[in-house]
Amino acid sequence: MRAAQRIVVEGVEGLQHGQARTFVFEDGGYEGRGFVMMLREPDGETLVAYRNRCAHVSFDLDMGTGEFFSAKLGRIYCRTHGAAYEPHSGVCDRGPCVGKALEKLEVERQGRDAVVSIPALGQAGALGQAGASGPAAEAGGPSGEAGGA
Repeated sequence: MRAAQRIVVEGVEGLQHGQARTFVFEDGGYEGRGFVMMLREPDGETLVAYRNRCAHVSFDLDMGTGEFFSAKLGRIYCRTHGAAYEPHSGVCDRGPCVGKALEKLEVERQGRDAVVSIPALGQAGALGQAGASGPAAEAGGPSGEAGGA
């Protein structure tokens, strides 16, 4: 089970297009990891937030580097098997998990910072119970630290 949480991610105001800040959250006895990414485009800027977990295999997307975006692809990129995700929707459109999506998290701007809402999950809805189009199942708990904020 996971309780609802609100995580403050500091200093997102200065992020450039495709740059991210990582954060951790309590995930039913494990350490969950996520990231907030800035998307700066001609029509304005948008913050998106996702769980740092590939939809193909339960690995951190960034492998601990804190870098999630490939400017060459214009996509969020998994460093393990090359899955590429559309940054606004989190849906994979290249690689081994086409059609599956990252776990998107609600994010709102508060001044220079962002606040990410982590939803509560009960036993049946826990992340270890992946659906056909949901993120891959939790595989044995946390791996290495995903980088600093």
